[in-house]
Amino acid sequence: MLSDDITYSAICNPACTYTWTKSGGATVDTTNGVLSLGTLQRGEADNSTCIARNPGSSVTTTSKHIGILVRCKLSGYLF
Repeated sequence: MLSDDITYSAICNPACTYTWTKSGGATVDTTNGVLSLGTLQRGEADNSTCIARNPGSSVTTTSKHIGILVRCKLSGYLF
């Protein structure tokens, strides 16, 4: 299991808005660029994309693609 956050940042004036999109299409809008992963299980590996937008203009930054791999450790097994 993993419990962590991923932060994507860009410089905007006024402050950027951020949209994280998972490979299944679900989106998370944030004002600080932080994607909170919470506690992940093995089946929750995913690819996500973050796009930063300047709300004062039509400027959009290059999106950032990340792969989230979940590696699990076996415990409690006797061989």
